[in-house]
Amino acid sequence: MFTYNDEPILDMSKLVSAETMAALDREIVIGLAKSTDSFFSVGHELTRGDAELSLYDHSFKDVGIAEKELEPWEVEAMRSMTYAEKQKYLRYAKGAYHPWSVCLPLTPDSSWMRKMKTENKTPLPEAQKLFPRTLEFVQTLTIFESVGRICIFGIDPGQHVTCHRDLDPNIWSINDELLMLSPRGNKKFYVYDPRTKTKHYVPSDVRAYIFHDLNYHGVDALPYFTYTLRIDGIYTDEFRNSLNCSRQAKPTSEYSDRRV
Repeated sequence: MFTYNDEPILDMSKLVSAETMAALDREIVIGLAKSTDSFFSVGHELTRGDAELSLYDHSFKDVGIAEKELEPWEVEAMRSMTYAEKQKYLRYAKGAYHPWSVCLPLTPDSSWMRKMKTENKTPLPEAQKLFPRTLEFVQTLTIFESVGRICIFGIDPGQHVTCHRDLDPNIWSINDELLMLSPRGNKKFYVYDPRTKTKHYVPSDVRAYIFHDLNYHGVDALPYFTYTLRIDGIYTDEFRNSLNCSRQAKPTSEYSDRRV
């Protein structure tokens, strides 16, 4: 398991005051209610090979399995669908399980592989309208030299996030640079250590934190909606040098081609 300063989850609460968190929460939940840009998550953790099998509940159908069950007429019908419509169809028609009910990017070109890229990341028009304070706050974060992706991830009542890693560490040689905000502090997020079979949970009083997304991680189900705001970008040299990451990786300078 990869650590920062010997911790599986590094507390960064000092970056955000309680008052600011409360203000962000008010804006975010109103914005989520009004947004039309959200979509279901990808959900290929099992078929991609990055789910932690010892914790995987096979009664839930991975999206990759659902896609293999499509009939030829369904494949043809889906050709004219948007990405969001395809995800809905797989859920409604094939019973696919999407670990996140809400994925709402506030920046364009926000695929996982390009999340740290900073070019063409001017906030989306809807985001500028619904989340102005959130966007303004992100730009004040002194740990980032530049910001790439800004995305809200929400989980429905009774829903869990499959214990997974974002990619195989043998494939992805970069240490992703990110910050997680949990304004309500009520999401049961954990980092899982398969060697000790331990779930390391974010303490309820920690509203801002860093973790290594190539560790196995997930979220336990709760009887109410929860969300986090994930900010990806390039750390300043000063902040990066203050972190002792247990994983040796390529430098991220290739991503820092332009500020937002």
